[in-house]
Amino acid sequence: MLETVDLEFERVLQERDSYVAEIMPTSVKEKLNVDLLAKILSSKLPPQNMGSDEPYSELLSELSALGVETSESLLKIIDRHLEKALAEDASTVAERRNTNSCIGTTQERIDKGVYFTHVGLIRTVIGEEFGHNWWERKVQRANQRSAGKSTTKRKR
Repeated sequence: MLETVDLEFERVLQERDSYVAEIMPTSVKEKLNVDLLAKILSSKLPPQNMGSDEPYSELLSELSALGVETSESLLKIIDRHLEKALAEDASTVAERRNTNSCIGTTQERIDKGVYFTHVGLIRTVIGEEFGHNWWERKVQRANQRSAGKSTTKRKR
């Protein structure tokens, strides 16, 4: 039985690898998923900004909460605001170099001339598109949902 499970798991992994190899970041109507999101960011953002452990699933949830659910909508937002996000990245690097501060990153990244990871750049792009307090609104909504759940639990 374990051999069957192992074979099935291997088949699923091979199918996923095939899917990832075939997805095109310019497929405009495709609904975003973690693999497509990673591919879009790899194709649109500078490779030196890529972090070692990007939280794509968190970003996908944030995008979904903002109504950004297709590759087309994400690509449009990136095209509108990427230049400004890259300028902010460069400005932050210059500031960190002047103050000898690595808060929020590592010295190696500052030495490479980058501060934001891919997810960080997209969050900056989101800030340009939806307003810089989008994160606070997200936290407030999550807290409200959480408070609603605890109220519901107490009523039971």
